[in-house]
Amino acid sequence: MQNPGMYRSPDTAYVLSFSTIMLNTDAHNPGVKHKMTKEGFVKNNRGIDDGGDVAAEHLEALYDRYGTFPLTTHRLPARPDYPDCLPRPHYRD
Repeated sequence: MQNPGMYRSPDTAYVLSFSTIMLNTDAHNPGVKHKMTKEGFVKNNRGIDDGGDVAAEHLEALYDRYGTFPLTTHRLPARPDYPDCLPRPHYRD
């Protein structure tokens, strides 16, 4: 486990993962007309931590990251303004 004690229950990580995928779909699907706000994302995740709330700062950081940068199945080029993006792997021909 990389972050023991971050949440009260292991189920919190599962619910938050699903919520993040839903945020990604909402933010990056052109068919969604009414986009979720940061406040809405925080509100939707109230009480998911074994009845308690995940820290608003943590939820806001998730919103900022995945509301701006979509989840992908490939690596994005490194960006100096977003250091967590991984560079594309270099393949030999």
